[in-house]
Amino acid sequence: MNEITPTQERSVDVSERPLTDRAKRFVEHIVSTGCSGAEAAVAVGYAEGSSRTQAYRLLNDQRVLDAMHQATKRKLAVSGVRAAEKMLALSIGARSERVQMEASKDLLDRGGYGISNETSLTGISISIDLSE
Repeated sequence: MNEITPTQERSVDVSERPLTDRAKRFVEHIVSTGCSGAEAAVAVGYAEGSSRTQAYRLLNDQRVLDAMHQATKRKLAVSGVRAAEKMLALSIGARSERVQMEASKDLLDRGGYGISNETSLTGISISIDLSE
């Protein structure tokens, strides 16, 4: 039977610990405002003199980066609906026909109906697929 030493008992993988409330607020502040890490650190209560150091430490913590990624995905998911509505409104009601065309093209591309551009120069055909 393996015996656990006192040092092993206290050793906890940092990646398993949840983020502190302040670190969570740091993430939310950066994602919601787009400010710098130092500005976010001050906004969530770190001393101004150590804000850059704290921001560096937080932004090098994989848990913080993962939380920022998830918060950004949530923000984009919510904003995506508004952006799609704006594109639709532009494709229908913009005064410029070019703006209407570009908005319509972008809507089709994002909807999976991408248009491939083909250009022929002296018998050479070049096909560029702009859809993903």
